[in-house]
Amino acid sequence: MAGLGFGWSVQGALWLYDSFTGRAVDSRTLRVKTEEGIQVIPKSGGLLVFAESESGKKRERLWVCLESPIFLPQEMLLPSGEKVLPVCLRLWPKKEYPVPWNASRLYGKCLPNEEVFFVFENFSGREERYPKRLLTNVTSETSFVEIYHPGRRSLEGERLELEYSAFREQVLLGRMEPGKRPDTGRYFLENERVKEAYPRLETKIRLVFYARADEEGNYILYFRHIQGEAASGRICMGAGEKQQQVKIRQGESVRADFI
Repeated sequence: MAGLGFGWSVQGALWLYDSFTGRAVDSRTLRVKTEEGIQVIPKSGGLLVFAESESGKKRERLWVCLESPIFLPQEMLLPSGEKVLPVCLRLWPKKEYPVPWNASRLYGKCLPNEEVFFVFENFSGREERYPKRLLTNVTSETSFVEIYHPGRRSLEGERLELEYSAFREQVLLGRMEPGKRPDTGRYFLENERVKEAYPRLETKIRLVFYARADEEGNYILYFRHIQGEAASGRICMGAGEKQQQVKIRQGESVRADFI
């Protein structure tokens, strides 16, 4: 990413997307915290740029915290240095989010501040009506995944579940390598590499929906569209030690408690 002019350099950048609508988030609506000496510059299209005087300290990572009245707070370390590329971040709604009247809701009680993950198992959700496929094998040696994803231009910033045989793992997709077809993408992994091997033809891929409980242990997940009479899914708390099966219909509110 190019600099901002004489005396200033870009130290980090974020593309912000609403995970419910898929649209860019107006970065001016967020409260942004970062390191001393960093200037936060909101741009159009959900872009948030972090700049610093060129006389500032050199760093490899930049601490950033985002707060919003309708999205869950996010805290991260952004890659910094000489060559800065924007990181795609998808913001997840909290209970104050203004969902439409016909949205589906999955809510309940769990441990305070605990993470909650949900996947559609029968590919009935709108996001799963076009099943995704691996285009190459994925092993512990690979730092990227190549995916065919019809109906979606990009999966940057999405969390996916890979399943093969008795193994399941989540991967967080980072930057997409440019130059690919609109319905395929080669994505660098943001978190650790996978522990198991996932063959191209036999691996199932599911989109992961994310929530985090508040201080009182209340969590909520929203879904825009549910295809068919009812969709079956699996909801997990934390690392997955506690999980349960649920069924949800369009416009329905379903409660699933862990405690």
